[in-house]
Order: sequence, then structure tokens, then C-alpha cells
Amino acid sequence: MSTTVDAPAATLPAPIPPATMALRDTLPRLATGLLGFVALGASAAFAEGASVTTLVGGPVLAALGTAVLTTPTLVVGNELAHLATPPDAVIHVVADTLARAGALALWLSPIVLFFAVATPAWQVVYAGLLL
Repeated sequence: MSTTVDAPAATLPAPIPPATMALRDTLPRLATGLLGFVALGASAAFAEGASVTTLVGGPVLAALGTAVLTTPTLVVGNELAHLATPPDAVIHVVADTLARAGALALWLSPIVLFFAVATPAWQVVYAGLLL
């Protein structure tokens, strides 16, 4: 009496769908995120003796500079490590993270505005919120 075990057929993992559509859905959120960074800087610019150009442009340039400098490194590192993630998915994650950080900055801007108007120690609060 011979018993045979039916082995399951080898299946390949489902292909990772291109993130192009997901990136297209992230663009409005990314615009809101950049608006959040502008709002954070503009809120701090209401403080006495504040440089408007530096404060408004600072958070935006820091966020965009970080994204521009790290995204190519992540894409190339992903390819060199032979990971299964497509490059557009890595770009989508970076854009989504930038959008989430900008949304957080948008929610923090009223706090910065309050401290910029109410206290002379607004620089400490502003620096603490950017960390």
C-alpha cells in the first residue's frame, strides 16, 4: 500500500504593482505637506526680530533638500542590494513621508505662532519642534 502526498504546486509571489498610480495619488498630499512647512516658517516669522526669508524658506528647503539628496541614494542602494522593491515604490515612500511630515508641520504651526507672539524664547520652541 503506497501513500502519495500531493505536493502543492510551486507558486511565484505576486508581482509588486507599479507605484506610479500611488505616487500620483500622493501628489496632492505632498502639496499640502509643503504648505505645512511654509506655514510653520511663516508662523515663526511673526516673532519680533525674525528674518522672514530665513524662517519661511528654511523648513521647506530642509525638507526638499533631504528628499532630493536621500532619494537617489535609497534607489541605488536598493538596486545594489538586489531587493525586490521597484524604484518607483521607494520614491513613493519618500514622497509619502515628506507629505506626512508636512502635515505634522501644518498642525504644529499654531503652536509656533502662539510662542512666537507670546514669548521671547520662541527660538527654543521652534528649534525643538523642528527636531
